Amino acid sequence: MIFNSDRCALVQSLQRAAVVAREAVLHLCTNGSLYILVTYVRQLMRTNRIDQAAFDALKKRHNAQWLVELTAAANYFALLSGVVNAFEVAAPADGDKLPV
Repeated sequence: MIFNSDRCALVQSLQRAAVVAREAVLHLCTNGSLYILVTYVRQLMRTNRIDQAAFDALKKRHNAQWLVELTAAANYFALLSGVVNAFEVAAPADGDKLPV
């Protein structure tokens, strides 16, 4: 059983990750590499592997450290999502609202 304070901490972590992800997506949209990012993250989530073409395309636009941080952020978001979904944790009423 997750206590209420733990639930709030989980939701807040997820919200912070969502804000970072949203900012990253906005940045990538302006740089034209959103499709490559989506391909990379989909492959990562579905197979735990990235094909060389997707890796090379992102590395060409960014660097190895950026790719490590992207991979860590995607997996962190997946981890938090799994826990929040498993326990059906609702967002706090006074929490940040994501745009619809």
